[in-house]
Amino acid sequence: MKQKQRATIFLKIVTILLGMPALALGLCWLLDMANRDAVAHLESAYLSYLLCLSMCSLLHCVISSLSSLNQHRPA
Repeated sequence: MKQKQRATIFLKIVTILLGMPALALGLCWLLDMANRDAVAHLESAYLSYLLCLSMCSLLHCVISSLSSLNQHRPA
């Protein structure tokens, strides 16, 4: 049982270590694209704020789902 628990913890750590930089790069890339689009098309500049808000809510959902993984683990 301990071997399975170690493997699960290892996979969680690897997923977080690989996922966080990818999420951060994606967030920066999308926000940079939104800013460039806002400069090019001033009439739709408010959409960059909506994109930022949606990315923040997505990040919140990912973090809350990762934190709830340990809470629902059987004893």
